[in-house]
Amino acid sequence: MKALLTLFFIFIYSSVEAAQYDFHQIKIVPGFNVKFQLINTTHNLYNGILDCQSFFQKLDFLAQGALIEEHYITINECEFFYEKINECLTIEEKICFDTTNLFKTNCDCL
Repeated sequence: MKALLTLFFIFIYSSVEAAQYDFHQIKIVPGFNVKFQLINTTHNLYNGILDCQSFFQKLDFLAQGALIEEHYITINECEFFYEKINECLTIEEKICFDTTNLFKTNCDCL
């Protein structure tokens, strides 16, 4: 029940304000070469997956393991996101995705 309420809160919050997801770590998904899990170390409300290995490349955002947003991207966009994530994590120790503008060039949240 608690997980359902948390998921409901995220959906309500997303509809009221542009969805923003911040992450502090990137880890390779076991068994893959270029599929990565994006982790928020502050809380466990959501995480992300940058999948550059599957037939369709995607940037997904999940809450409590349930898909809440999926974005199909090209292999070049996948490379852009991977490089941007690593750059931001090195410089700012976090990256923030604004789902209304995934390709913004700064690392911080608005």
